[in-house]
Amino acid sequence: MSSAPDAGDNASGGDLSSQGPSEPAGPSRAPDDEIQSQLQELTRLRDDLIRLTDETRAQRDSASRALNRSYICVPRERQVQVFTGEWGKDGRSVEEFIEEVERVTRSREQSTEEQCDFILSLLRGPALEEVRLCMRGQSVGPSDLFAYLRNAFGERRSVTQLLQSFYNRKQADGEDLRDYSHALSQILSSVVKQSTNAISDENTVLRDQFIEGLKNATLRRELRKMVRERPRSSLLEVRDEALLWEMEDYRSHSTKGLRSHMVQSEALEAQCSVTKTAPNNNPPSVLEEVQRAVAHQGEQLAELGKALTALSTAVGELCRRAPQTPPDPKPRVKPQPAFTPDGQPICFKCRGVGHIARKCPQIKFGSSDAAPVSPIGQENWSPRLS
Repeated sequence: MSSAPDAGDNASGGDLSSQGPSEPAGPSRAPDDEIQSQLQELTRLRDDLIRLTDETRAQRDSASRALNRSYICVPRERQVQVFTGEWGKDGRSVEEFIEEVERVTRSREQSTEEQCDFILSLLRGPALEEVRLCMRGQSVGPSDLFAYLRNAFGERRSVTQLLQSFYNRKQADGEDLRDYSHALSQILSSVVKQSTNAISDENTVLRDQFIEGLKNATLRRELRKMVRERPRSSLLEVRDEALLWEMEDYRSHSTKGLRSHMVQSEALEAQCSVTKTAPNNNPPSVLEEVQRAVAHQGEQLAELGKALTALSTAVGELCRRAPQTPPDPKPRVKPQPAFTPDGQPICFKCRGVGHIARKCPQIKFGSSDAAPVSPIGQENWSPRLS
């Protein structure tokens, strides 16, 4: 009876002991879940922060790009230069003006009257007066205005004259290759506008005439060779080849000039060295003669210097040996006659009054106490009392 409760107690005790270690598992699992949830929240906040940072950076970059963006304003309508009919002021032909106006009017949706007003607004001076004279108050269209301008300021030469001018056109002195090609192209365009059947192949004729009209014969020969090798080459290709050839020819000429100058300098130096070391039995050259003349002149100058030095030494010796001569006595000054205030003469010998030196009584009796003659006048007169 007593063992049963013990067993039961042991059993119950065993259950309690088995359940004892598991009881604290409930409270310890709750902090782990909380930590996990907090970590997840922190991760979510970090992702949100990174996303916001990227968005802010993108907005700042777009704002800075918007501030630094440059804008280009393109006018909707193209400006056309006015036409006066004078080549010196316009710098273009009437056909070029008409082509430009036609391109502008095609891009606009204007009525016939608006097109006529637009054309008239571009005319100045003789061109405007000519069109007004032809209109005479009539209602005309753009084609009529163009016809008036062509008749007044268009090409007056016939097709034959234009062709003759085209084939006689040569490259002028100092004319650039581009300017020469532009002049040929303009003449040929005038020919084609008057007669489309005048020339069968415009590109070939223009290319060949460009080559034949070149001033440089060597360049013409090189371009003819190029056309034979490439018959389908155009004017632009031929002109580009000519420009390259001119550039290379200029460089080669510059190099040749430099080389020739260097060769001449070397030859002159070699000639000088040969002149210095040449034996006496060779015939004298011009340089040797010049050198000898210069040396001879130097010797003569040295001899003249020595002669001048010897002459100056001799002169100094003669001056030293010459006797010392006394200086010339001063010329005697003739005394002026002196008189007393009352008009009596004063003697120069004795300074007495009433007689002159020639009749002095002291000279007559041989007295030696006569006063010396003084060249003074009445200012220093002091009569001697006798």
